[in-house]
Amino acid sequence: MPIPTFLKPKLANVPQTRYTTLVFDIGDVLVNWTPVRDGTLPPKELRRMLVSPTWAKFECGRISEDECYQSIASQLAVDVHKLATTLEASRETLRFNSELFSFIDGVKKRYGLAVYAMSNISAPDFAYIRSKEAQWDVFDGIYTSCQMQERKPDMAFYQKVVAHGNIDPTRSIFVDDKLDNVISARALGMKGIVFQSTEQVLRSLTNLLCGSLERAHHYLQSHAGQLESKTNTGLRLMENFAQFLIFDVTGDRLVHGNRKSRYLH
Repeated sequence: MPIPTFLKPKLANVPQTRYTTLVFDIGDVLVNWTPVRDGTLPPKELRRMLVSPTWAKFECGRISEDECYQSIASQLAVDVHKLATTLEASRETLRFNSELFSFIDGVKKRYGLAVYAMSNISAPDFAYIRSKEAQWDVFDGIYTSCQMQERKPDMAFYQKVVAHGNIDPTRSIFVDDKLDNVISARALGMKGIVFQSTEQVLRSLTNLLCGSLERAHHYLQSHAGQLESKTNTGLRLMENFAQFLIFDVTGDRLVHGNRKSRYLH
């Protein structure tokens, strides 16, 4: 009687993911800024100003920059010229999250994703950051509140973006630093991630985009030559069985590792 043969499982050569679209906030995600401490406006007051109804109108293009500054200066009882100087100085502290930009560029190319930005931002502020050198070409589209005349977390903004970009919300991942904005995205069917740190977001995106086989392949590659078995107490077992098992399943010496195992020769 012939001995039956079994096909060995193969690691995926073509990366696949169920998601087709990434949508990122800009402020405090892709771009960070630091409130200037010049005595005109305490940082806490400055940040509170940025979520005020007056600022919201400014971000939607319903009032001009001068009208916005005049109104806020009156509300806070500060000199409008000093307020403008403080805001201008704070604008110049902007720094791009190059690590996240680079990651986005990589996964876009790897998985063939569509990538969009969606931000509450005024026309002058957007013109300023857009004039700075960054990987802007990674985006297939950038939707701003001043352009769409809507703001997050208002659902109308999301609906306009989805319609204009022909986006399938159920196959999209949305990243924003504000929970309210993420909740609205989830209500539309998107997978929402609240940005807390670059490391946390990169980890979350990797887990969502990469299949289990691809993550396993990456683990084997990154731990080449260090694939010993361990007990649940952390004790290393100096044996060859695990090494030979990995070799048998993958057909590769530690999955293209540059280093050879101490046990597998």
